[in-house]
Amino acid sequence: MRVLIVEDEPLIALDIEDALFRAGFTAVDAASDLQHALEAVATGTFDVAIVDPNLGSENAGPVMLALKARSVPFVCVSGCTSEQCLPEGAGAPYLSKPFDQRELVACLLKLVLRPAA
Repeated sequence: MRVLIVEDEPLIALDIEDALFRAGFTAVDAASDLQHALEAVATGTFDVAIVDPNLGSENAGPVMLALKARSVPFVCVSGCTSEQCLPEGAGAPYLSKPFDQRELVACLLKLVLRPAA
């Protein structure tokens, strides 16, 4: 399964990539800013995404809404609360940083293996 990672902290992004690799996922792109993330959503081919809603001084709300518009499931990972960082209507699972890598992998598997609505 191919995963888009939207994360502005390089060490966290590498940690996520490592966990994904060990679980059999393929990280197809890692975007660290809003512009690159939006381009990746518009042009990329992936099954699921991991999104940090705070990309430095930018909010990734538009990325989450673009993923939702493309019917791409995603999980939000952040140090803030879900109420602070998820745009209304995002409908995404939320993991608080620091998170357990096994929990992230399990969440991604749930998203990609869920029955179509």
